[in-house]
Amino acid sequence: MLCAGGTAFAQTPPAAAHANWQAKRQQWQQKWRQERAKMEQKRLDRLAVLLDLTPAQKQQVQAVFSAERSRVQQAIKQAVAARRAAHADALAKLGQVLSPTQMTKLKLLMPKRHRRFMRRGPRGFHGPVGPMGKWGPHPGHGMGAPPPPGSGPQ
Repeated sequence: MLCAGGTAFAQTPPAAAHANWQAKRQQWQQKWRQERAKMEQKRLDRLAVLLDLTPAQKQQVQAVFSAERSRVQQAIKQAVAARRAAHADALAKLGQVLSPTQMTKLKLLMPKRHRRFMRRGPRGFHGPVGPMGKWGPHPGHGMGAPPPPGSGPQ
């Protein structure tokens, strides 16, 4: 009877959960694109009023902004790819210098990217408001850390 009860409360299979996550992510991306397009149109409309743009000028300005946006996105993609390549190259060179045990330790010591953005706090998945956060300094910031023994006045 316990086995039957356990299967009744079984979680969805990983493939189904992943498909559900992908569908939600696609919905979010589509909504974000729509909201972004609305924001960009509002900015362009405000700029057109402030600069007294003609309809032809407004179209040309929109084309310039669109071209700039695509160039910036391409530059960001190239920068990310270059950073990843440099990181992989550095790890390969360190692998030639360090032992496998040392490499394992190094990988454990290296910071996990974007971990700070996934910190769960009272306001949801947000990082600290500043270096002091809401309740004081976070480890590693150095602010508010106790001084090393023997370094203070005696």
